[in-house]
Amino acid sequence: MTGDHGEDAVIAAVLLDLSADDQGVARQAEAALGSLTWGRGVGAITQDRLQHFLWYELPLKWIGSLDDRLDIAESLARALDLLGLARYAAVCRSQDTRAILEAYDRDPGHGLAAFQRANAASGIHPPDLPELTWGVMMGPIEAALFTSVAEFLELAVSSGELVPGTRGWRTRQQGLVRNRLGAPAEALGGETLLQAIQAERLLGWVDGGRSAIRRTVLSPLVDRLLDPAPFPSGATDASFSLRWLLEQLVEGVVLTQTGNLGQKFVQAAGPRFGWDVPRLPRTEDDVIGLHLVRQFAHRLGLSRRSGRRLVLTARGREALSD
Repeated sequence: MTGDHGEDAVIAAVLLDLSADDQGVARQAEAALGSLTWGRGVGAITQDRLQHFLWYELPLKWIGSLDDRLDIAESLARALDLLGLARYAAVCRSQDTRAILEAYDRDPGHGLAAFQRANAASGIHPPDLPELTWGVMMGPIEAALFTSVAEFLELAVSSGELVPGTRGWRTRQQGLVRNRLGAPAEALGGETLLQAIQAERLLGWVDGGRSAIRRTVLSPLVDRLLDPAPFPSGATDASFSLRWLLEQLVEGVVLTQTGNLGQKFVQAAGPRFGWDVPRLPRTEDDVIGLHLVRQFAHRLGLSRRSGRRLVLTARGREALSD
């Protein structure tokens, strides 16, 4: 999809102004703007996209010296100033940008670490939540929503609703993202953004290069997993299933050599997690609800491996006694 012709004309006019002063600067700015916008016009430029370009793509994917990269950042800043995007131009000229590019020049690993620190400290990079860890490899829906959340956080920072570096700002940031992901979206038929991500992941898991037999077995369970039956009054799906698992870990549960829950345990637990197909589950991966509850317990620090057994931690025993 190409950018708006009006926006293309605006960029062309800016580049013409720059070339009248310095053709080298204009060429650098044109190349940088092309990478930033992917041909979609000025509206495609966001702070998240800009930071990724300056702090990751420019030092790792563009051939040149440190001075060359600093020159490109300055040329881009001049173009952004002419486009009326002074806040973005300031990012190009910031001490963070210089320090990150210098770190890459010393050692790519140091540069990458500096990029990650600065990106998180900017406040506009969507953080992980207890209920959602953004994927390293995202599907198209998750990738689009990640970008949407980054733009939402950029607005929160620019408006002063979120002030990075102040006391409690990360908790505030997580709260904003949680509210954003948890709000029903009309475009999704009332589904929340978080549910859309979960649905995409689940469908990808069911149809992710596995055998046709596996897809046939798992496909009927998709709706049940996305819209599970209610649990008993007073118990949430997480607390109900998690407590049951913790109770099983009091004596420890046998693990396979690869660290998965044993087949007998999985088969006995299957009906509790909605497994009602004729064939018995063979591995923990077959019963996704059980697998997710196990991972949840691990992330909360309630369970740990002890040799070939999965057992409670001290925190897990405390949680079970509550």
